[in-house]
Amino acid sequence: IYSGRVNNWLEVGGNDARIYPYQRPKGSGSQTIMLAAVMGEDKLRKPLETESVHDMIGLLRNVANYQNSANALGYTFRYYATQLHHSPDLRLLAVNGIEPTIENIRNGKYPYTIDVYMVSAGKPSRQSQKFIDWFLSEQGQRLIADVGYVPLAR
Repeated sequence: IYSGRVNNWLEVGGNDARIYPYQRPKGSGSQTIMLAAVMGEDKLRKPLETESVHDMIGLLRNVANYQNSANALGYTFRYYATQLHHSPDLRLLAVNGIEPTIENIRNGKYPYTIDVYMVSAGKPSRQSQKFIDWFLSEQGQRLIADVGYVPLAR
């Protein structure tokens, strides 16, 4: 779809309707992940001006509101769609039958995920280490889950 080779939902098992594929601008984090994890050797098709959205909330609103159409498509990080801009008009899609649930992300079944790291230049200061320890604690991991990310497996 994002290479431009598929333009109609009928080609991928849907209804006979044009696909409206929204995308993020070049250089954005989600665009970088899309290129690396999904597109591989394929190039993203050049979006129409109305299909390039500069912020995540704008992308989610455009997909949810596109002429009340079920034919719009976009990509974002799970957090934005489930926590920051949750909308009943948005649906997270399965990839090869695998839903983007916390369990499927944690166990590696869902194919498109990224890891987020905490890094320190050299040995962390005492204050930094306290923060790291808190972040790894039960309370810190609960906060991670509460804001929509997938906590570490214990």
